[in-house]
Order: sequence, then C-alpha cells, then structure tokens
Amino acid sequence: MFAGGRRASDAAEMVGAASGHRAGHIGGRQRGPGRRRRCGRTGRQRTPLLLAIQTGDQHKVELLLLHGVARNARGRCGKPAVFYAIEMQNVAMLSWLVEQGFSLLDSDKHGKSALARACESGCFEAVRALLDAGHDPDQHQDHLNALYRCREVTTARALLDAGADPNILQFEIRRALVGLPAEPCFRQLNVTSEAFWHGAQRRFGVSNPERMDDPFWMAMVRSGISAWLARTQFSDKPSSIEHPVWCAERFGQSISFLPDGRIIQVAGEHEDGYDPDFCIYNDVFVHYPDGRIEIYGYPDAVFPPTDFHTATLVGDTIYLIGSLGYRHHRVPGVTQVFALDTRTLRITRLETSGDSPGSIYRHRAVRTPTGRIRVFGGRIEHGDDVQSDNDAMFELDLARWVWIRLRDE
Repeated sequence: MFAGGRRASDAAEMVGAASGHRAGHIGGRQRGPGRRRRCGRTGRQRTPLLLAIQTGDQHKVELLLLHGVARNARGRCGKPAVFYAIEMQNVAMLSWLVEQGFSLLDSDKHGKSALARACESGCFEAVRALLDAGHDPDQHQDHLNALYRCREVTTARALLDAGADPNILQFEIRRALVGLPAEPCFRQLNVTSEAFWHGAQRRFGVSNPERMDDPFWMAMVRSGISAWLARTQFSDKPSSIEHPVWCAERFGQSISFLPDGRIIQVAGEHEDGYDPDFCIYNDVFVHYPDGRIEIYGYPDAVFPPTDFHTATLVGDTIYLIGSLGYRHHRVPGVTQVFALDTRTLRITRLETSGDSPGSIYRHRAVRTPTGRIRVFGGRIEHGDDVQSDNDAMFELDLARWVWIRLRDE
C-alpha cells in the first residue's frame, strides 16, 4: 500500500486513464465481459509507465515513479523504457530519464542497445545525448553495434569521435563519409569497353608508391558497384573472364581521417574465397575534401595484400597492424606491422620484437596517452587454418618497436 491507501496498480490505472487508455479499452474497442487487461499493459504491451514516456508526459512519469511503479518495465520485444523516448525522438525526455537513473545498459530481447536504436531512428540529438551520458559506442562488436546500424554521416562521425571501431562501418556509410553517394550507382561507371578490359585485372605497383591513374578503377571507386555487375556490363559471357575483376567494394578495408581533411582507405578484400572475383588488395585510396580521388599501388614485396587490419594515426604516420591475407603470406607467430607516411604515401615494413599478438586480424587498435598502440580482441591465425580468439591485450612501444603483453582480458 502507498500513501493514502492507494496501491501502485491503482496509480497506474489512474495514469493510464489520464492518457486516454481506460480500463477495459484497447485502441477504442471495449473488451468483452470477463476479459481483463493482463499485467496492467495495453494491447501493444506498454505499461502505463512506458505509455507516459512514449507520449512525453513527464508529470505522469514522475507520478508513477512516486507510487513505486517499476522503472525496469519492458514493452514489446523486451524494449526498455528509454527506447520509447528514443523512438519518439524526445531528447528532453531521454535526458531526463538518464538523470533519473534509468539504465543505458539494458538491451531489448534481440540484444539491441539504446545507442543502436538511436542510430536506427536517425535522431542525432539522441545519439549525442547517449554518448554524453557515457554510453559505450562499442557495446557490441557485431551487427548489433551502433556504428553498424548507423545510416547518417553526422551520427557516424560522432560515434567515431567517441571512439567507435571504424572497422564496423558498413560499405554504404563509408562511401557517404568520403563524399560519395551512399548507394552504389551504375551511372558512375561511365567508361568505355576498352577501358574496362585494360583495367579489369588487378595490377601491383612498381614503385613505392605508384600513382595508378586507371579510368576503370576510378569509375569503380565512384560507382561502388560489385565486380560481378561490372562483368555483366561489359561482357556477354561474364563468367568467361578468368581473373578477378578489379573492384572497390571491399571488406576489411581500413579508413583514417586526417586533420587536413583527407580520408585514406587501405587495402581490403572483395568477396569470399569461393567467388571468382575474390581478391585481396594492397592499394591505397586518398579522398580529398574537394572531391578528388587518388589511387596508389605498391609492389607486393613491399606491401602484401592485406585485409582486416587496423590503421592507427600517430602524427603523420598511419600504423597498419595485422592482416588475414592470403594463406601463403601468413606467418604464424608474427604480427604484420607497416607504417604509411601520410605526406609521401610511402609504406615501410616495421620489424618488431617482444611478446607480440602473433598473426592477428579483426582486432582493435587504439592509441594510448603514453604514445603506444594498444591491440585487443580479434582472431589469431596459428597456421593450417587453425584459429583462436585473442583473449589478451598487447601494446606496441613506438619508441623501441617492442611488443608488450599486458594481461588476459
């Protein structure tokens, strides 16, 4: 019993009535005799608390909380209370709920976080409020990650600035971030058949670096279409082309944002090993603020085809750590480390020592306040396709090029 002899359920019924949802009614239809609302919920599994949040009525929310209504109420699909403010793009209500101690760690029954739901809703202000409240931008490392669900450039940049893993970015939002149309566009593939056949096959650079001014390659970067679609555009028998067709649609391609406005993308792979267009690349794309794009190639002896690496900017250097790569390039127990000079675009292999992660890929790498690069997560290749999760944390001392194993996670 509460003050005045009123029970929590009575308070909930009172607030529900004030919101236009009277007992025995759902969506304007009266229930039949003997049928009762179960658990004090509306037909959409909203408790009076969730309904008050959804309608943006802070006074009713305060009244319900005063009478002891559980703040951990969940609606359809297990949606926590803060989701209702997010979905209505009511940032004032969301911020107030955070101030009242509503949890930001709760997910719905599918595992989706509040930040991921805010990204899906397209409400930048809600994303900003959650980040300011301390929401982890990397709460998940899969399709439930907030950055993975992101579709807006401003939201993606806010998440990246907060420390989100850029490797989570989907291909379409990567295109938008570098200033290209998010969706691939056939109209951008405006080259001749001769240009296609000249540039269809991957070529390595002969110098470090070599500017690759290939019209087909440039058109593929701007269009974003798959290698197979390019095949069908220029060949009556697309499956008869015996080599992978050069493509800019990549997985495992790193992206780095430079202070001067340039954006640098490195290497990556197209398709999986069973596909005729499977290819792991070793090139570099440079996107300029004015829309210019440059492609650079490298000898494979200088920089082997690389994918699922990390790119950490320190001063004028991007440190490229790890790779899955082709089988014949993998060296179990050795961590691949390269330095990309952002001034000259020259790539140099770095010889390191110490207790390294080994042949690591799909990991995270962040710069520490002490000037080291911390590596964690991901997978380790042990040879003969034997792999394991990386459960340890490592740091690379950039002054001595020495790896230090910190601890198991």
